[in-house]
Amino acid sequence: MESVTFIFTGTSTQAWTPTGDVSLVAVGSYGETAAVSWDPAVTIQSFIGALADSMDKNVIAFSIANGMQNLPAPVPISAGRSIFVASSAKGALTLYYIIS
Repeated sequence: MESVTFIFTGTSTQAWTPTGDVSLVAVGSYGETAAVSWDPAVTIQSFIGALADSMDKNVIAFSIANGMQNLPAPVPISAGRSIFVASSAKGALTLYYIIS
C-alpha cells in the first residue's frame, strides 16, 4: 500500500493527481475534519457550515478529526485525474492507495 499526505496550516483545499492508475482504499485525518472529492470547487464550509439541506455526489470520503477509515470499496482514480482534499483546520490528511 502506498500513501500521500497533505499538510494543512489552516482551512484550505489541495489537489492530487496520480501519475498512474490507483485505487483509494483508506483515509486518515489528524487534527482536522476533511473531505475528499472529485469537485475542484470543494470547500470544507460546504459540509460543516451548510446553510441548507443538500446532496453532494462528488464526495469520495469525509473524515472526522483524528481517525482512519477504510473505504467500503476501493475507489479507482485514473492517471491524470485530480481529486481534491478540503481541510477545516491545521493538521494532516493521508490517502492510502494501491497501484492498479
